Amino acid sequence: MKIMLAAAALVAASSVASAQFTVYSNDFAGWAAAAGSYATETFTGNVINTGAFTIATGTGAINNDQFEDRLRSGETTTFTFGSAITAFGGNFDFNPGGPGIGLNLFANGVQVGSILNPSGTVAFNGFWGFTSTTAFDSVQLVGDGQPGNAETYNLDNVVFSAIPLPSAAGLGFVGLAGLAARRRAR
Repeated sequence: MKIMLAAAALVAASSVASAQFTVYSNDFAGWAAAAGSYATETFTGNVINTGAFTIATGTGAINNDQFEDRLRSGETTTFTFGSAITAFGGNFDFNPGGPGIGLNLFANGVQVGSILNPSGTVAFNGFWGFTSTTAFDSVQLVGDGQPGNAETYNLDNVVFSAIPLPSAAGLGFVGLAGLAARRRAR
């Protein structure tokens, strides 16, 4: 039993590391087409309405029907989902603090890409998202750049896509096969 659990944990850990990510910057239509069905979190009423995730942050908060945050270099805000997803995105607005240091995004600790300001005088403002060939359950936003600098941003209309049903069914069949093998071993 311990060997089976260790093997399952190893497969889960290595699968995100070998995932292929596709990034969509200012291309919501492309992201939506690749993601398939998805849910949208608008933060209406200053709460997480979907109940699908939690946010762990040192400085961020939901205000004005959006998530507002400021990350210094190396600081992290984490979105943790209750079930695995295959796509994540949202409308990022880097204007509140002016052009800052940008953000690096990770899925289960594996770097997906970066949102950088297009120039030193223009702040990024638009959709940024990604899809993955492998399911993940957390997204980390990490401040990029020089120590002491920060990126102040707002995030709204967070979109995410759950594992497609055929993949979820496949995982169920793998679990059943494991149970059958265990019964035969006894």
